[in-house]
Amino acid sequence: EPEQVHARHILVETEEEANNLLLQLKEGLTDFAELAKEKSIGPSAPSGGDLGFFARGQMVKEFEDAAFSLEPGKISGVVQTQFGYHIIKCEEKKEEYSPTFEEAKERISNILKYQRENEAITAFTSKLREEAVIVFNYDFDAEIESLKSSEEESQTPESTEQVTSEEETTSEETTETDEINDTSKND
Repeated sequence: EPEQVHARHILVETEEEANNLLLQLKEGLTDFAELAKEKSIGPSAPSGGDLGFFARGQMVKEFEDAAFSLEPGKISGVVQTQFGYHIIKCEEKKEEYSPTFEEAKERISNILKYQRENEAITAFTSKLREEAVIVFNYDFDAEIESLKSSEEESQTPESTEQVTSEEETTSEETTETDEINDTSKND
């Protein structure tokens, strides 16, 4: 990991205002975060000027150089950038960290172990899916009978009467046709 600094800042428009605020801070008349909330025009003002941790290359050069030169708890002089005039406070520093060979070896070993475990699990579940036999024990005949009986029960007496009257009409038509046929045979 690269070197990082956790900083706060107060941004104002004029050098004169920045010098006045710096004087108040050096005399201990006010808290840095409170002063940033009250006086800073930067977007971090509501959070007391807190910028969190940042590495080199993330801020404008003048600001970055001043922030990385400070020790934790120390306040910079007035720093001019394209945005205005800043007062910077270093909250904390993280030095550049390079893992030892043993640390890197252990980390890489754990990553490879995790990858092998995932590959084995994936292969195992794929094999199970290929070999799986899925059997449905569903009694379709019983379901069909159940539907038939439900259908029969749902028929109302009206529908039964309608079927009966249709049968009677068909029967009467057949009788009339038979009589006509008999009459024509007699002619």
